[in-house]
Amino acid sequence: MKLEPAALVLWAVMGSTGASAADQVMIAGIGRQTCVYWTSAPEVKAEGEKWALGFWSALNYVAAVTKQQNQLIIDPQRMLDEIEKMCAQRPDQLLAESVWITFLTLNKSQ
Repeated sequence: MKLEPAALVLWAVMGSTGASAADQVMIAGIGRQTCVYWTSAPEVKAEGEKWALGFWSALNYVAAVTKQQNQLIIDPQRMLDEIEKMCAQRPDQLLAESVWITFLTLNKSQ
């Protein structure tokens, strides 16, 4: 799997050292919060789901434009279910990291 240089930086920062390194990446909105926070209340979870859908869409957009990575077009509910599984395994991880790792993991399996 090829990654765009900016994606490589994001992967290195988010994938290798966790939340402390993610502070080096500008993450807007609820994606800056942990999975524990995301699952803390129904209205917060709904906000996070909307954020995750947008972030996933942005990842697909970059993949389509750069042609350096495959898009991952899956059912939105399956996407959210997989992100939730990731969050259950790593509750202190940022939501942004969980979405990113889920995207890469599922993309790699295709």
